[in-house]
Amino acid sequence: MKSSRSSVTFFASTRVCCLIVFLCSTVASAFIDEDIEFARTMLVRETDNKIEKAFFSPGQSIKKMLLGLIKNETQEICAALFRLTDPDVAQALSDAFARGVKISLITDYGNFAERYEKVTKLFNSGIPIRYYVVPYSIMHHKFYIFMNNFLENPILVAGSANSTKGGLGRNFEDYIVTNSPDLLESYHQQFVKLEDNTHSGIPKIKKYVTKVILHTTKNILCTKFKR
Repeated sequence: MKSSRSSVTFFASTRVCCLIVFLCSTVASAFIDEDIEFARTMLVRETDNKIEKAFFSPGQSIKKMLLGLIKNETQEICAALFRLTDPDVAQALSDAFARGVKISLITDYGNFAERYEKVTKLFNSGIPIRYYVVPYSIMHHKFYIFMNNFLENPILVAGSANSTKGGLGRNFEDYIVTNSPDLLESYHQQFVKLEDNTHSGIPKIKKYVTKVILHTTKNILCTKFKR
C-alpha cells in the first residue's frame, strides 16, 4: 500500500515538473522575437566575428532579416531610403525610436506624395526626417547603418530593394549585409554628405498632383510632383 502511494506521488510530481518546464519554455519563447532570431541565424557565424551575407528576393526573406536588425538595434539607425512604405518596417522603426534608439532618416522628396504617408507619420512621432529635393535628380539610395547590433558591431545593409512591400517581397532585389569597417566608413561618409545637402522636416506641399510617365525607349518609370 505504501509502495502504491509512493508511485502515485512520484508520477504526480513528475507531471507537475513537466508542466512547469512546459510553462517556462512557453513563456521564454514568447519573449524570443522570430525576426531577431532569423537575422541572428542568417548573419552570425560561430567561426569568427565577420558578418558578410548576400540576400536576394523573392525567396530569401530579406524583409525578415531587415526587421530583425531593426528590432535588435540598441543605439542608432541611419537610413537613406528612396521609398519607405512598408507598414512593418515603418512600425519597427517607430518602435525602435520609442525604446530609445536614435533614428536618422534621409529620404527623397517624392516620399511625401499623398499615397505615401509612412514617412510623414514617422516625422509626426518625433523621428528626425531630412529630404532631398533637386530638379531632375532624386535621392535613390537604399541603405541602413546599424550602429550597435549583433556581436556588438555596426552593420551595413545596402542594395537595390526599396523598403516597400514590392521591394522586400515580390520584386527581384538584393541586399548586402556586412560589418566591414571600410564599407561602413564609406557609407557613413555618404550619409553625412547627404545630411549636408538635404532639408530638415517635411516639405510644405499644399497639393500633390502625381503624373506617372513611362519612357518606353529606356523603360524608365518617372514620377513628377507639382505644387
